[in-house]
Amino acid sequence: MEENNVEQNLVGTVSYFLYAVRRYLVLILAIIIVCVSAGVTFSLVRKPNYKATAKVVVSATLNGAGWSDETNWIQNHIKTIIDFCNSGVVVDRANYYYLQWEKVKYEGAEADLEDFIENPPAYQTNPEHNGMAYKIAPSNIDTAFVEHENSTSIVFDVSYTDKNQEDAKEKVSILLCACIEEVKIEDSKGEKVYFTADVNLKNNGIDSVEKDISTLSIVFVSGVMGVLLAVLVLYVLILLDNSIRSKEELEAIVGASMLATIQKNGGGEKNGK
Repeated sequence: MEENNVEQNLVGTVSYFLYAVRRYLVLILAIIIVCVSAGVTFSLVRKPNYKATAKVVVSATLNGAGWSDETNWIQNHIKTIIDFCNSGVVVDRANYYYLQWEKVKYEGAEADLEDFIENPPAYQTNPEHNGMAYKIAPSNIDTAFVEHENSTSIVFDVSYTDKNQEDAKEKVSILLCACIEEVKIEDSKGEKVYFTADVNLKNNGIDSVEKDISTLSIVFVSGVMGVLLAVLVLYVLILLDNSIRSKEELEAIVGASMLATIQKNGGGEKNGK
């Protein structure tokens, strides 16, 4: 008997839910359409973030030996070089280069970034000391170890995130140019300033440019949120609905059995007959 009651309650619940869906179908569709429209509008208005990634090949020698002969030294050395890309000296130089590159672009429509990087301007001072605003932010720089290429070189990624796709590509290239130039610095005795070994950095160019989130993803998420919001609203409407939907509910309320029910006549005769 109890199982039958449970089944009847379940069937009744599902039936009423479907009835409520049909009854409030226009409202449900309106909620979903509004949410999807909001997602489309947001995707058109917002400026997405673009992450440009370049691969860097680092090669070095230590007393003529290959990196494979000095595994521990290699691991520490590559970490130092990766951290070096995020260091203040490199970021300062990169910002100086980027400001100079902006001037080159403004002065000539035929400006070529590769030519600029191959022959960077003489580094005189950093933007911070010169009262210039930073354009390459350290927080937007991301470095990650990739792999050993062979016994004498290692590859790692350097990425930069920006609101503009071309700016992201330019900034990561100029950042690597600054890193390469800093690695070359020698003191008055001709010795390396930052690294004791003979370190060479080579930029293989932009490997990929990724958009943080696509318009399709935003529309999909907004659609899912619309469906969930519609279900929530429908659930609240069901809870607030205090109408009597069956003979059993009425008997439970009044505490007495019913002899008969009168069905609502949806037709009726014309002219009141």
